[in-house]
Amino acid sequence: MNDDRAATGYDRRRSNWLIPRFKTRSSVATLVKPNPEPLRPPKWSFSVLNPKDTSSEVPGTVLLLSSSTHQPTPDPTSTSSPPEDSTPLTTLPPKTTPDGTIILSPQPDPSPNDPLNWPRWRRDAALFSLGIYCAVGGGMPPLLAAGFTDVAADYHVPVRRVALTTGLLMLGLGIGCVLAGPTAILYGKRPVYLTSIILFILASTWCALSPDFPSLLVARVVQGVAISPVEALPSATIAEMYFLHERSFRIGVYTLMLLGGKNLVPLVSAAVIERWGWRWVFW
Repeated sequence: MNDDRAATGYDRRRSNWLIPRFKTRSSVATLVKPNPEPLRPPKWSFSVLNPKDTSSEVPGTVLLLSSSTHQPTPDPTSTSSPPEDSTPLTTLPPKTTPDGTIILSPQPDPSPNDPLNWPRWRRDAALFSLGIYCAVGGGMPPLLAAGFTDVAADYHVPVRRVALTTGLLMLGLGIGCVLAGPTAILYGKRPVYLTSIILFILASTWCALSPDFPSLLVARVVQGVAISPVEALPSATIAEMYFLHERSFRIGVYTLMLLGGKNLVPLVSAAVIERWGWRWVFW
């Protein structure tokens, strides 16, 4: 028995493991491993690395177009595809555009309250009203740029101190952006927009009636907090109202309105200041 243990490599000190101790060359077992695949440099397409484990869908993306059936092709190696053992929520085919060429993403809910089920004219009207508010809010930081000397003369302060009306508004804008996002997640974007509009009207009235320079500075901070949703929420609002293939144009419209307000509102405010005074720009 001891000879058998010696032949099979049994070791009393390591009884939990079988350690082979082959005495003859004929008893050596040779494991033949396949040759590893030669290393190849990764393929790049327009500076984007193509993942080798995904053939039809890149992780983190959504398939919109299909060559023949207009149906998404599941890829078990893709992180954006459901696992094979998952139970589908519905057996209905995915909704597509009227011509059937584009799969709608995200899929709209049956509820009529889902903005994705609204007619396009209603969604565009909501976007246009939001864009007007973004244009007005975006023009608030440089609103008094043409009237710095008038403000300094009215409050008897140096002109360089009047620049605080812009800097402190940007401070309030940054604080408001931190607050607007989580508040919109908890209570919805519509209450945040309505609250910001009301606060913006009150802050603008405060600026127009400010009796002294410190009061004007505090009013400008409040005004910055009020207009913060125009910087923090419209992109998420567009994502909730439009399908994936419709968003790029609407994002461009929003950007045009926001940046257009930053450039056009100072021109209008300069004409108002020249004719009626700097307080009238807040009315």
